[in-house]
Amino acid sequence: MSEQKLLLHGEKIDKKFGPTHAVKEVSLDFYEGEIHALIGENGSGKSTFTNMLTGILPIGSGTFTLRGEEVAPKNQVDANHHGIAIVVQETGTLSGLTVAENMFLGNEDEFVHGGIKDTRAMNKKAQELLDAYGLGEIRADLVVDNYDFETRKLVEIVRSTYFDPDILVVDETTTALGEGGRKKLVEVMRDVRAKGHCVIFISHDMGEVIEMSDRISILRDGDYITTVNKSDVDEDKLKTLMVGREMDDHYYRTDYPDYSVEKPGDVAVSVQNVTVPGEIEGLNFELHYGEILGFGGLSECGMHQPLHRLRVQGPRQRIAAHQRHHRGQHHHPLDARHGQVPLGQEAPRVRRHLRRPDADQDGQRQTARVRAFRRQQAEGRPGPLAWQEVRHPRA
Repeated sequence: MSEQKLLLHGEKIDKKFGPTHAVKEVSLDFYEGEIHALIGENGSGKSTFTNMLTGILPIGSGTFTLRGEEVAPKNQVDANHHGIAIVVQETGTLSGLTVAENMFLGNEDEFVHGGIKDTRAMNKKAQELLDAYGLGEIRADLVVDNYDFETRKLVEIVRSTYFDPDILVVDETTTALGEGGRKKLVEVMRDVRAKGHCVIFISHDMGEVIEMSDRISILRDGDYITTVNKSDVDEDKLKTLMVGREMDDHYYRTDYPDYSVEKPGDVAVSVQNVTVPGEIEGLNFELHYGEILGFGGLSECGMHQPLHRLRVQGPRQRIAAHQRHHRGQHHHPLDARHGQVPLGQEAPRVRRHLRRPDADQDGQRQTARVRAFRRQQAEGRPGPLAWQEVRHPRA
């Protein structure tokens, strides 16, 4: 590292959430022209560390120094102005806005003249950037909701890098992308490195970490452990550094039944050729007594829909799909609980499902109107903003 210049230094970065000490006085150096991986188990503090750097969270204590100057971003836009950007795993675009408006969110003043926003100029600039990234099939003037999750993620990648940031944080973004999106992200990361900037790369894929990174720093339970060159470690060594003990091959339970040699239990639930337009197509599966059935896939792949959109008709009966028939009507999770299929993640809604009469199809609420309703309620004044409880008779 002697031939490379120090770009970013974090000095005793610390963060607490109540009694939880998430990051414990971590000091780290990041150099020009490198992809620097930050790894650790869930809860190790890696995302908290980078969230403080990028303005998502306020710094608890300690200082970040970028090119010799202290930086403490107040939010992500402020971080961008300091030359720091982040691409996260979750959706980072705002529904209802165009692709161009999402790309220049927080920087619209560049296109405001005489108090009027020049939408045509914004769209033109955004389209030029998309074309330069090889993403000309994305139209800058369309509302971002017209595109799927991966395409929206590509828009975020352009938004986070078009202004040549000194630091680009990639926080488990690859896990949310298909093969095409991953290739584009890798291309962007290597381009940032080639320009003499730094990529801070967070991933749980050890093979990907070794392939992509130049150096790797390990955190464990909020503590900094060490920094290694990728040439000095393999996947097993990294896992040992992450968990603090030697790892053997016995990662998984061995008491599950082997259906290739023994008969499975009776069928508890059977799903046959269920289709919900736009969400589920020809779904088939069986859940047996005495087993746990898992649904997995990339973000936005539809793995949640089988539970959210299906309703049990009775014990050992075929599951029938249900969907919204029109705006304002929903099948209630109580239906599923009555059929002995509790939804753990949706537990609060099992008891009560509240939605606004003026909410959109997805139940999104306008914050300003909610505040107005609460003021009216506190003052005992009637108003047009009334909550309604949506209940449906059990099957």
